[in-house]
Amino acid sequence: MIEDSGLSRSNLLTIEDDVDFVGTVIDDIWRMSWPGEQGSDEYVAFFKSLPSEKRLIWATWRLQGEVDNGGFGQYFTNIEDDCYVEEALAGFTTLGATEHRQMLQQVIEYREEHADEIAKAREWDDYVKIMGVVPLNEALDNVTFRFINRNPELYALRRKYIMGHLDVFAPRP
Repeated sequence: MIEDSGLSRSNLLTIEDDVDFVGTVIDDIWRMSWPGEQGSDEYVAFFKSLPSEKRLIWATWRLQGEVDNGGFGQYFTNIEDDCYVEEALAGFTTLGATEHRQMLQQVIEYREEHADEIAKAREWDDYVKIMGVVPLNEALDNVTFRFINRNPELYALRRKYIMGHLDVFAPRP
């Protein structure tokens, strides 16, 4: 069962910085009682039971966080059994983050083109030769850095979206 948000509009609307604003919403989603291990059937079912607005924010944030921390290769290993990729693509479309969506789509296509090599990579060192930051950047025109450099835009777009759906993210006055 999804618990109610602990956020109030009055508190959320006092936050001026986009990163802090979105981070407060993310923290509220993070505090929910996520069942099971990440990627488990229960975990995925819980994610899918969230309102679509929260799934959009969560999926695009998970992608951004993983890319910021270790690149797209890390994202795909850490969410392998989750359901975030399609949600992130749809989320970028809804947010109007066209370039973010295009970059993710480029990486998905690259990953599909190298699926056999990835499947044969038994060790992390072998995997990063294909999906690491350096090979992806060389193959896809610095895709990781282009994505990270657009983070401020992504936070602003999320903030705008959240403001349009305050009843979902901060239902209390």
